[in-house]
Amino acid sequence: MKMFFKSLLLFIVTLCTLLPANAADYPKRTITVVNAWLPGGQVELAFRPVMDEMMKSLGATMVLSPNAGAGGLIGTNKALQAKPDGYTLLLTTEGSMVSLVGLRNVRFGLDDWVSIGSYATGPLSLCINASESRFKTLEEFIAYAKENKGKVSIGITGKLSINHIAAALLIEAYGLDVRLVPFDGALQVVGAVGSGHIDAGISEMLYNTSIKGIAMYSKERNPNFPDIPTFTEKGYPQVNWGNHFALYASSKIPKESVTVLREAMTKAVNSPTSLDTLQKLHFNTIFLSGDELDALMRDRVAQLNKLVEKGVIEPEKQ
Repeated sequence: MKMFFKSLLLFIVTLCTLLPANAADYPKRTITVVNAWLPGGQVELAFRPVMDEMMKSLGATMVLSPNAGAGGLIGTNKALQAKPDGYTLLLTTEGSMVSLVGLRNVRFGLDDWVSIGSYATGPLSLCINASESRFKTLEEFIAYAKENKGKVSIGITGKLSINHIAAALLIEAYGLDVRLVPFDGALQVVGAVGSGHIDAGISEMLYNTSIKGIAMYSKERNPNFPDIPTFTEKGYPQVNWGNHFALYASSKIPKESVTVLREAMTKAVNSPTSLDTLQKLHFNTIFLSGDELDALMRDRVAQLNKLVEKGVIEPEKQ
């Protein structure tokens, strides 16, 4: 009988070492969050108050590791190449993830990732010069662009970027013939619009007083910029391309760890401390659960594929 119980105990111990760690065992050490964007940028700035609250729930330290470049690809690759144990996460945007999967030559797809949740969104908008533009409203801009085919210029932050996709949606919906002018970064777009070197730009930097938003890529108006109408309310709901700041993990990490992270994220984003801080920083807090974010990205890729099929935007060549 003693031998039986010893054998049974040995079996149980061996089985436990083979099974994934359960929720109570995770996390046991520091979690590295790979930031695919520049340190101190909007994605990181908005995440810091959320991360502070997540650490309280998790009972573990989280550290940010900046790995910017190539439209988010460098950081995304680094996070995916790490051991899928739940101790390396990815901080990026839903818009970047969709553009990488849908337009770039990458070695991963949406199935390689699992969404933990979103915590804020950027106010993506069609912008004009705040004081000297020849048009003041979206209607005036569209009318002028149609009367002057091929002459109106719109600034974007690089080819195949989130801004490029947003511009393609605008072009396809209104049947426009405009010139897209790629820049290295968001500040350059704002500078070109604000100085009058280009007619308009796609930007999230609406706090910059040299530019003015005339239409926003969202279903509802942004509470931080309530005077800017949306393309949806103008009768073009298809011109909607958000840029949710979000946290991701490899889809190969234990399911129990995903559950723990999602619960901590939900609690952190909705905490009074996070909401108050994000509001003071002028971020629009739109929380999407992991499942909601996964579904949104699949819809976005399908929408992007249609633009590619119509020839509105051309993907990176093989």
